[in-house]
Amino acid sequence: MKSSIKTYRIISILSCLILSIVQFFLIYNTYKLKDEHFFFTERQLINDEYSQSIRNDKLFAGGSAIIDKYINPNLQKLQYLYNHAPQEFKLYQQVLCNNIFKDLVAKNNLDSLLPVFAKKYHFNEALQYSLTLDLLDVAFESNNYVTLYSSQEPYPGINQMRQTDN
Repeated sequence: MKSSIKTYRIISILSCLILSIVQFFLIYNTYKLKDEHFFFTERQLINDEYSQSIRNDKLFAGGSAIIDKYINPNLQKLQYLYNHAPQEFKLYQQVLCNNIFKDLVAKNNLDSLLPVFAKKYHFNEALQYSLTLDLLDVAFESNNYVTLYSSQEPYPGINQMRQTDN
């Protein structure tokens, strides 16, 4: 009789422990799912709003003018180097991209737009962002694109720029 009561106690304690562990994982997974859903919703709202604000531009309002300021005057030189001096082209493209990126970072105006979005959608005021450029191509001929920068390739001549606000 004593062993059966002891067995029942052990089984009930183990059952309670297993139930507690299962509940913990269910609550944790629900929290993670809701957090990811909120993050996705927040990101989508910001993306939609931001896309509307920079319609017909690149990266941010005025970004297209900055990129064009460097690319357009150097287009013929880039084409000549691409066709006749590939090694010099690689060096020149990195110098050019580095200058473009420095100017883009210096003139980034997204800091003024984020508080507006945060207020409109009741987001956290301490919202952080990352503005990235994944690909920069030029076309010397129609439908013949030459990559000046791709985030998938290493460029030793381009400084990796990270701007953080603390």
